[in-house]
Parts: sequence; C-alpha cells; structure tokens
Amino acid sequence: MRAIYTLSMLIMVVATGCYNRHSLPPHRTFSESANCTMAEIRTLAEQGCTTINSAKVCVGRVTSSDISQNFYRTLFIEDESGAVELLLGVFNTHECYPLGIEVAIKLEGLAVALNDGVVQVGLPPLSYDESLREIEAAVVIDQHITCGTSTAPIEPLTCDIRALSPALCGRLVRVHNILRAPIDEEIEYYRYIDENRQTLYLCIGEHSSLSAPDRLSALTGILSLCKVDDEEVYLITPRFEDDFATFGDSD
Repeated sequence: MRAIYTLSMLIMVVATGCYNRHSLPPHRTFSESANCTMAEIRTLAEQGCTTINSAKVCVGRVTSSDISQNFYRTLFIEDESGAVELLLGVFNTHECYPLGIEVAIKLEGLAVALNDGVVQVGLPPLSYDESLREIEAAVVIDQHITCGTSTAPIEPLTCDIRALSPALCGRLVRVHNILRAPIDEEIEYYRYIDENRQTLYLCIGEHSSLSAPDRLSALTGILSLCKVDDEEVYLITPRFEDDFATFGDSD
C-alpha cells in the first residue's frame, strides 16, 4: 500500500508541475498575432469597466519584474502604442515571464478598467463588487495568456516630469536629474523634484529589497498616478536596483 500511495503522489506532482499558484504554465510555440493595440484597450477602459465579448488579442513584451518584490502578483506588458497591467495572481512571475519576453493576451471573456491611470486586465468583477479579479487558476491562465520564447531589450520612454501624461501610465519610463525632497508628514511614497521644481513620487513597497537614493541622475520604472493630500500626482515604481542611476554611474 505504501508503494501505491507513493506512486500516486508522484503522479499528482508531475501532473500539476508548473500549474500550482506559485508558478506558471510552460512556454508554448508562439504563433499569436495582434488584432488590437494597447491604445485601443485604453479607449475601452476609459469608458468604465468593460468586459470583452469579441476575439480581441493584444501582443506586447513584458516590462515589469517582481525579482525585488516591488511588484506583486502582476505583470506589465507594453506595445508601441501603450501598456496594460495583467492581474496575474501568481508569485515569482519573473521566472516564467522574464523582461522583454513576448506575450499574447486573448481578451475575450476578460475585463478592462482604469486604476490609478493604468489599464488593468483581469477577470470581470463579481456581481457584488466593482474590482477586477486576478487570473490565477492554471486553466484560465492557459486559456488567455500565451508566452513566447523570444526576448528583446525594452527601452524606457525618456522624458522629463513635465512631459508625463495619464496616457503614459503603465508604460516603462525614465526621468533624469531628480533630487529627494522629503515631506514632514508620513506617506507611503518618496517625493522627488527636478530642476524646475516639478514633483514626482517613488513607490517602494514594505517587502521590497530596494531603498530610495537621495539624488538620482536617472530613475526608471512603471508610471502610474496616486493621490497625495487629495492631489493626483505621478508615481514611478522601480523594478530592481539597476533602475536607479546615481551620479557617477554610466547611464
């Protein structure tokens, strides 16, 4: 009986393999093509929470990483027109979805909505809720997400703080020459200013291994909006230490 039990458990482990909540399905042959852009998905999201009932597919490359634990159960994907945040309810996404890898999202049956200026993609809300739900069941992930094998460098959009706009939220951006500008009251974010006294905030989560430098020659990360003292401001979330360029570093 012990041998039969051991064999049964081994079969279960092999069968579930990459399909538990801490890992993702294996890569498959990538043959998907896009029939809509990220910008078109933003237009839908701007109309409110919208469930997609047609065979829309968007294709882009991964720009986020949770390797430093500053992103949590999420994946940002960008094409030439914009970006979306995929509410992928699994951990360690960087292991199966490394930076720059090509990903197709089959949107039929999913919903899109704006949150902090970012276009989110997830399961439609339940009847008693308004928030999108994470895509975490293996069979659902496999149904909606196809990951390729090719990777390509992702170059952030370089601009100054004045050039930031809500339409850029969700995208990987880089701003230059900013200085830490602490404020008296405790808030969740770190404030920076540039030479024109334009303000930008930096997000570092409590479980992240990152720390906020005092002065940066460049800061790279995912752009979003947040509220500080009832004012809507721009927020950048870095992915890892290399997103901080201090003076003296090559950038």
